[in-house]
Amino acid sequence: MNSKQNNKLNMYLTVKAVLTDHTADYQTVAAFVDQAKVFNGKLDTITAIAQAQEADRKGITVDKTQLQELLIDSVMIGAGIVRAFATVTKQADLKAQVSFTRSDVDHGTDTQISTRAGLVMSLTESNATALKAYGWTADVAAELKNRKEAYDAVVSAPRQSIGNRKVLTDTLAGLFDETDALLEDVLDALALQFETSAPTFTAEYEQARNVVNHGTRHVKPAPTPTPAPVVKGLTA
Repeated sequence: MNSKQNNKLNMYLTVKAVLTDHTADYQTVAAFVDQAKVFNGKLDTITAIAQAQEADRKGITVDKTQLQELLIDSVMIGAGIVRAFATVTKQADLKAQVSFTRSDVDHGTDTQISTRAGLVMSLTESNATALKAYGWTADVAAELKNRKEAYDAVVSAPRQSIGNRKVLTDTLAGLFDETDALLEDVLDALALQFETSAPTFTAEYEQARNVVNHGTRHVKPAPTPTPAPVVKGLTA
């Protein structure tokens, strides 16, 4: 990550802490609850990718565990939604394709885990409209896609090191853009309604949203003093 991204990540973590501490203050607003979960999911993915990126930069073997767990989380959410939909609509063949447990996925090889993720992506994309009623959204789909791309990049290292770095860098940049938009256009806007009912939460949230730039500070030079005017005709 660059310094700007690092500063943003610190801000995201502070916002997450505020959201966690004040859950009771916004529980009655379903949209805020749902988007806070989306925010936390994006933050988890950013953190995992950043750690993988840093390990790659230092030449350390990347620990894929965190990214794998996040990917499997997304796979199981998608598979569960498809399975519920298939059960209700009596589509036995579709249900059979997602009738696996978390243990089944977790004990697979890297390739098998990625393949299952790809299967869930394909099934949810082809049934996206119908699955909206079951909780499948564009945000959940994007999270699965981002996590799969990051996982695939990490598990294929170091065979394609340069390509992997580009995938991680591009995925990370996209996630920062998505998270910024989520905060600015959704959570910031929704948080305004709590100014009266939860003023402490609102104040802490607004404070957390301030990005502190820890980069180079440029100090302005002191102004040159203006010389006193010379009055002609006077002698000491």
